[in-house]
Amino acid sequence: MKTAAHLLCLALLSSCLLKPKLTGKVWNLVDVTSPSGPHFDTTYLGSFIRFYDNGTYTGKLDRRFGAGRWALNGNILTLHRWENDAQVYKVTSLGPGELVIHPDDPRTAVDFRFEPGPAREDSLTDPFSLVNNKWEIPALHPEPDSAILARVRGHLRCELLYIELAIDSKAESVSTTEFISPLGFYGNGITLKPEARVPDGWTRLFYDSAGAHRGYEALRNAFRANIAVPNTQNTFLLYKGILSQLYDNVHLDTSAIIINAVAPR
Repeated sequence: MKTAAHLLCLALLSSCLLKPKLTGKVWNLVDVTSPSGPHFDTTYLGSFIRFYDNGTYTGKLDRRFGAGRWALNGNILTLHRWENDAQVYKVTSLGPGELVIHPDDPRTAVDFRFEPGPAREDSLTDPFSLVNNKWEIPALHPEPDSAILARVRGHLRCELLYIELAIDSKAESVSTTEFISPLGFYGNGITLKPEARVPDGWTRLFYDSAGAHRGYEALRNAFRANIAVPNTQNTFLLYKGILSQLYDNVHLDTSAIIINAVAPR
C-alpha cells in the first residue's frame, strides 16, 4: 500500500510541477517527427496550443481552430474540445525551450514538438484567446453582411494584436502563417491575394461561396481606401500601421446586391 500511495503522490506532484510550465505562454508547433524522420507539412502551418490557468485552452493542430478545457494527469494531457470530442497525448518532454507530445494512440507514431512564445494574460489583447478567434469558427448557416464584416474585422484585429505582441516582446521575427489569411505579408507592406488564390481554409470559414466573396469584397474595399503607408524601416510598425487602417476601412456596399442561389458547402 505504501508503494502505491508513494507512486500516486509522485504522479500528483509531477502533474502539479508540469502545469505551471504549460501556462503563461503560447506553444508554437515547429516540428513533426515520425519513425521515418521529420515530415513537417503545410497541414500544420500556424499550429499552436495556448494553455490558460483557469483550465481552458485554445489551439490548432490541423489548421482547425479549437477551444475547450485541458487536463494534465501525470504525463497524460487531455484536450476536451467544446464539441465534446477529446484528444489525448503523452507529454514526452517539457522544458523551458520545448514541449513534445505524442498522441496516446498506438496507431499514430508521431511526435509534435513545440517551442514557447510570448503571450498576454488579458484575453482582450491576447491574439490567441477565444474572444479574438471567433472569426475562425466556421459559419453553420448563411450570414448577413453584419456577421461577415465582424468575421473579417475579427481576423484583422487578431493579426494586429499578433503584431503588437511582437513589438512589445521585442521579437526579431514572426510567422506570417500563424493565422489563415487572404493577406500577403512582405517586407515593404501587405497585399490582398487575388481571390482565386485565397487559401481554402479561409474560404471554408464562410457558409458558402457567396459569403466568402462578400468577405473578400469587404477586404478589397479596405485596400481601395486611402491607406497611408507608415514611413518606417521597422517591418512590425509598418504592418501595425497598415492593419489598423484596414480595420477602420473594411466595409460592404449594400446598394446593389445580386442574390444568387448558392449550394451550401
